[in-house]
Amino acid sequence: MRRHAPARRLLTASLAAGLLTTGLLTAGAEAGTTAGATTEAVSTEAAAAPAAAPRAPTRDARPGDDFNGDGYRDYANAVPDSAAGAVEIVYGGPEGPGLRTQTVDQDTPGVPGGNERGDDFGGHLAAADFDGDGYGDLAVGAAYEEWGGARYQGNVTLLWGSPDGLRSGTTLPNTDPAPWGLFGRELAAGDFDGDGTPDLAVINRSTTYLYTGGLDREDGLADGGRVVPLKRDDLHAKALVAGRVTGSAADDLVVIGGLDGRPDASSGAWFVKGGATPDPGPLLRLKSTAASGFPVTGTVADFDADGFGDIALGHPYADDEAGELVIWPGGPAGPTSSVTFEQGKDLPGVWERGDHLGSVVSAGDVDGDGRADLALGLEGEDTLGMTDTGGFFVLYGSPGGITAARAQWLDLAAKGVDRPTMSAARFGSQVRLRDADGDGHADVFADGLLFPGSANGVVTVHPRGTIRAGFVN
Repeated sequence: MRRHAPARRLLTASLAAGLLTTGLLTAGAEAGTTAGATTEAVSTEAAAAPAAAPRAPTRDARPGDDFNGDGYRDYANAVPDSAAGAVEIVYGGPEGPGLRTQTVDQDTPGVPGGNERGDDFGGHLAAADFDGDGYGDLAVGAAYEEWGGARYQGNVTLLWGSPDGLRSGTTLPNTDPAPWGLFGRELAAGDFDGDGTPDLAVINRSTTYLYTGGLDREDGLADGGRVVPLKRDDLHAKALVAGRVTGSAADDLVVIGGLDGRPDASSGAWFVKGGATPDPGPLLRLKSTAASGFPVTGTVADFDADGFGDIALGHPYADDEAGELVIWPGGPAGPTSSVTFEQGKDLPGVWERGDHLGSVVSAGDVDGDGRADLALGLEGEDTLGMTDTGGFFVLYGSPGGITAARAQWLDLAAKGVDRPTMSAARFGSQVRLRDADGDGHADVFADGLLFPGSANGVVTVHPRGTIRAGFVN
């Protein structure tokens, strides 16, 4: 945790003078509500920031998590139970995760810093080709890192791709360092200014900071880049979700956090439209919850194939921890009225306290119909007479969006699952949808198992063993 500033802050020394042009976007008080889930219009006041000249994009069509540039997506996971934190990369191939693996921590040559217990290096990850060289890069948060005597100031490291995979690293400048700032407690990658190159969103001190205009290996932020804080006085930011909700050339951002003086709760989702100047938009109030410290999960995908990304939010600690799924459909001006799904009412099964519906959400096109589908975790579901065995739904997209009409339920009782069924297994606590073999159907990664996708949905018979499903997606 402790950081000795003189030797380890060399990469941020240029921060002091002229590197950054900082703009501030703030949101005012609530302006109005609509029926159903509360959506609040936000008045904004932006301090003008000089627009940087767009960088000529040099990246090709390779995925942002293709760290060695071989055309296949790779898999970056936090290493569980690591004292200081570490990241494991499994390099992909034509059939999905391959045999080559790599572990990176702060003692890896070329990576700034050093391993110290409790730093949580790798606790949050975001992948994109940040420097536009054709190789995917990885932003790594270490929110509990101590730096220059400031406890839990936090740190973000950019690991750079190469033909050999991830190699060297650069420290991202922190424009507002402070003890307990937890810089890097959440990350999201996207082209938020629409200039054709990836940007990075970082949470620090309950505020979201957009690093736009290019990231580089020398100083972290390229010449002409800028850092734009996004802030609502009533929202303590905790989680980020990025995607193209409005169908424009820029990615949009959803900032999730606590409202009404409850910084540890997850009770609001704030939409910010991407563009040359970010445009703060509506706030969706989520159900309050007695539990604190547990974030809402989220993803953006086009569930009805109308050209606009829809926001899916899993709120596992709502309603006495029974949980809920909230779909906030996208449109040209931003998200519209939200729809809520609950088990026993809108989804198969019985409403029960502690099920944690929405413990994970992940999107991909499982059946190949051109509409995104959704994996939805229930890590606390009781099955087969045992408690907290867990499981997950796969819900399918349709012309009307996500529907429960063809819902598939998978748990440890699925045929061919070679796992003991036991209490507290929490199967489904890690689920990802990704097309591992390039056949046009997203496959389901779930707690070390891979269920293939097909035109008829998830093939549940005899899944094969695979990597952990917590990888950045």
